[in-house]
Amino acid sequence: MRVGRRQATVLLLVLGGIAAWWIQVQLHFRATAKRDDLEAAVRGVKSDQLSPKLDKTRKSERKETSREAELWRLLLSASVEFYGKVVDENKIPISSAKIVASLVDHIGQGDTVVNTITDANGLFHISGHGMAIVIEASKEGYYRDKASVGHFSYSDIGGDVERHTDSDDPAVFVLRKRGKGKKLIQAMRSVRFSRDGAPSSVNISDGRLSEAGKAIIVIEVRTDDRDVKPNSNRPYDWHCRVTVPDGGLLRRIGAYDFTAPENGYLPYDEIDMPVSLGEKWRNNAEKQYFVKFPNGCYARLELNVIPFGDHFWVITSFLNPILGSRNLENDSE
Repeated sequence: MRVGRRQATVLLLVLGGIAAWWIQVQLHFRATAKRDDLEAAVRGVKSDQLSPKLDKTRKSERKETSREAELWRLLLSASVEFYGKVVDENKIPISSAKIVASLVDHIGQGDTVVNTITDANGLFHISGHGMAIVIEASKEGYYRDKASVGHFSYSDIGGDVERHTDSDDPAVFVLRKRGKGKKLIQAMRSVRFSRDGAPSSVNISDGRLSEAGKAIIVIEVRTDDRDVKPNSNRPYDWHCRVTVPDGGLLRRIGAYDFTAPENGYLPYDEIDMPVSLGEKWRNNAEKQYFVKFPNGCYARLELNVIPFGDHFWVITSFLNPILGSRNLENDSE
């Protein structure tokens, strides 16, 4: 769920490197083409006529290189005046939030990094220069997600973008307040399955509950891909059923919804992926669930089904071992 500043910065550096490489390739091709043309012409040109032609070609190449260098200089020296604001999920300003700003002012080198914190109203201001700026907000006791990070272009080639150069119109970054977490039993299981729908089960209590308190999940996957060649991308019918014996499960929607519902659970859930879905067909599925076990324990889990290649599923689970407790926020997340 978290998006790091480093990921965004690396992406920008990669794009910048590709652009710089493309320019060098173009210059090389142009210079090579001009040299080839010139060599072809030399055969029919007298020696006293050759020097002016070479001089003209060299001057043209120097002019082209100078123009490219000036373009990059202008892009990387664009003035940056950026205003931002950090709020929580209820739009309440967060003071003393840490801001890490990366100014994209070099190609192939490290960016200039500016650190600051928000004021009492959650506001901050960054000045500098560069073709873009990457902002990452954080604070202890809060979750970060994609709304906590932003990338903003300050070059004309960026098109019509929001640069937030006005203090009355700051860019808004969101952090989510952590709740009072519990010590949950966290487990991850990866199991290869047969294609004929034979059930496979997993105990997500990780051996830390009594035999009677086992938390069992049963998964059945059936695929019709025996005649599908690897990497062919040809769709095929596949189906998955997730069951909680004598208990129930409920699809979880919000990434920060850590309180399991008390009621509304179903004995099983199904993922159906027939070829008839057309463009909506997928060769994998990711689902999140709240789970209620027959002993009164609650859990949340993330299921990833990969019905191709090695044919396996992966479960990441968070189980509250306290009977009846529906708090599924892990104190170590």
